[in-house]
Amino acid sequence: MPIAAFHDYGADHWAAVEAILREAIADAGFDARLVSRDTASGVIHQRIINNLYEDGLVVCDVSARNPNVMFELGMRLAFDKPTIIVKDDETPFSFDISSIDHLEYPRSLRYAEMVAFRGELASRVLSTSKAAQENPDYSTFLKHLSGITPATMEVQKVSDTEFITKRLDELLFRVSMIERTTRSSMNARAYGAPYSNENALAPRNPLASSDFELLIDLVGVPLSRADELTQLLFSLRGVRAVRTIPVEGGMTLQIRASDHPEAIGALVAEILTSRNIKFSIREV
Repeated sequence: MPIAAFHDYGADHWAAVEAILREAIADAGFDARLVSRDTASGVIHQRIINNLYEDGLVVCDVSARNPNVMFELGMRLAFDKPTIIVKDDETPFSFDISSIDHLEYPRSLRYAEMVAFRGELASRVLSTSKAAQENPDYSTFLKHLSGITPATMEVQKVSDTEFITKRLDELLFRVSMIERTTRSSMNARAYGAPYSNENALAPRNPLASSDFELLIDLVGVPLSRADELTQLLFSLRGVRAVRTIPVEGGMTLQIRASDHPEAIGALVAEILTSRNIKFSIREV
């Protein structure tokens, strides 16, 4: 589903929709998470593709026809695994997937109608899951077309030792990022951005809530990249929301996250630096 502001849909709208989708899926007895998220770290694109292939059931919200969402839905349908499509009542059907039944909800998120939608989605999750378990040939889309074979992925198995070693390497990387951020306050430059009071991460108030906010000022970055960057940053563990604020000459990203602002700031800096983006970071 979309998570960042898109067209005239705000990030808060998607957060409200996500909460309702999670509740409906929980009502059906399942745990829900975005395909871009996982308990393990790793390259976000690899994580998305793995989850699109491995997850037993995917619920996809095509409201507003977000390009990233439509691309990910296309991949899931190519694997021909159980998929439920939902959309708001203002988004028109897309021709290529119009033959797949869609569950609709009001864009206004009116309470009574959303309660009904929640019940319908929970029921659909249960029935789809049961049908897929009972019928090995269950198909959402492709098997209804003759002569087309669903796509498959080669899954590489690793030993327990290799798996633990990889996870330890990732943990050490995150620890090193925290250390680098701490040292950056004593350096002349911090992750490619000139050090100053404006881009330093300010000390936290120990009495404040565990949630914190970072403002990332991006220089010379067009708004067309907003969705790409917000989805990328939103995938970081601990990040609760990302908001795009257009400014003259670029944009500002507002991140709300929980715990370890130094670690989150360091990972954000690493991502932006790897993309040759000029930036400054400050905590508010």
